Amino acid sequence: MKTILLIMFVLCIFVCNAQNNSDMIKEPEICGGYRSNNRTVSPIENVKGEVEELYCVFYDGINTYASFLKYELNLDSANFKANISREGCYEPFKFNTENSPNLKKKLSDALKNSGLFKFNNWSVHVNGLPPIVEFFISAKFSTGEKFYMEFNGGRSPRGFEDAVNAFSDEILQLTGYTPEKCNPSKPYVNPFLGRHHFVYSKNGKLQHFDFILENTTGIDNAEVISTGDFGDFHARCNASKVSGRYHFSLNSYYDDSKIKNVSKNSLTGIIYSNAGKLYLEPLQAAPSLTDRTGIAEDK
Repeated sequence: MKTILLIMFVLCIFVCNAQNNSDMIKEPEICGGYRSNNRTVSPIENVKGEVEELYCVFYDGINTYASFLKYELNLDSANFKANISREGCYEPFKFNTENSPNLKKKLSDALKNSGLFKFNNWSVHVNGLPPIVEFFISAKFSTGEKFYMEFNGGRSPRGFEDAVNAFSDEILQLTGYTPEKCNPSKPYVNPFLGRHHFVYSKNGKLQHFDFILENTTGIDNAEVISTGDFGDFHARCNASKVSGRYHFSLNSYYDDSKIKNVSKNSLTGIIYSNAGKLYLEPLQAAPSLTDRTGIAEDK
């Protein structure tokens, strides 16, 4: 009986402590943690000057505006640039015009009349959230005022939607954007697919390499041809992607190959990309070539 009473007493203390601790929690724990959490705004009023610098990104994943998904604006001393993207597989609409007094006045009026200034210094950003509704803006004016606010994950202040919609209306009109001006995205083409020619030329020695990737998956999906001072090699290969590089492993020889002493599954070469250009690391496609330095594709 004493044991039961002791257990009940301990449980009572535990429940009491849990309740007290829960009262101390002001809001749920955020996964990823806050990068910034400032909900105190410092409105700016009666801005007389014109905007001199502006950078703004607005992403609306809820699709409040059916005509666009995201826009990015950048005004500097020389130009005003805007990239506006619509939902789906489309290239962004790009707008670029010279900075001018008339342009600055239109942008300034769009900001001043939108109501965004009342949210100055609002900054609520949680790390690691997928894009939902996000906004970032930084602007400087000729009279010294600075305007800044940002949030992600839809953590906007009350009244933000009406203000940003008013601002977006002016931006779309200023740039002349319509969804029809976004061209369909070009289908992705794997840069490794197809025939790639490489030429080794050093110390009076010359070797030509052709690495032909027919398919990015499967077995026996590539052909390798190597001819020159380091012998003639012609083989079928299994090409597979390893850490972003295509490894070509020997599968079988063609009848015209003069080099046939390389064992099956040996690496004949590796193709990789650097700064948008393909390079070949020559291996058993020319066994006697000991220089393994990457060779740039010859087009």
